[in-house]
Amino acid sequence: MAEKKTNKKEEKEKVEKSRILEGDVLNTYEKDMVKYSVIVNRRRSLPEDRDALKPVQRRVIYDMFTQHATSYNKRIKSSAIVGDTMKLYHPHGDSSIYGTLEPLANDFKCKVPLI
Repeated sequence: MAEKKTNKKEEKEKVEKSRILEGDVLNTYEKDMVKYSVIVNRRRSLPEDRDALKPVQRRVIYDMFTQHATSYNKRIKSSAIVGDTMKLYHPHGDSSIYGTLEPLANDFKCKVPLI
């Protein structure tokens, strides 16, 4: 029985050693950070050229469209729009959605108010 325990320990150590990768940490970190920053810039922070909207802005406008929130219908509170957007499309917190919603509605923050 003692032999089985040592064999399991040895096997576990072999598995752990096989998972360790040797390499330069700084080069790996820089390479991964460059990849990550390019992905973030393309997907989140830069507006797309097809409609000049960021993904969060697009989600808010789409949610307002599905709720029929137009100037012709009854007014909807911004908290209802933010809550519904966060529930259905953007589960990253309400402050980013509020921060997106406010410039879309104000003519002094956005060249053409979209909502």
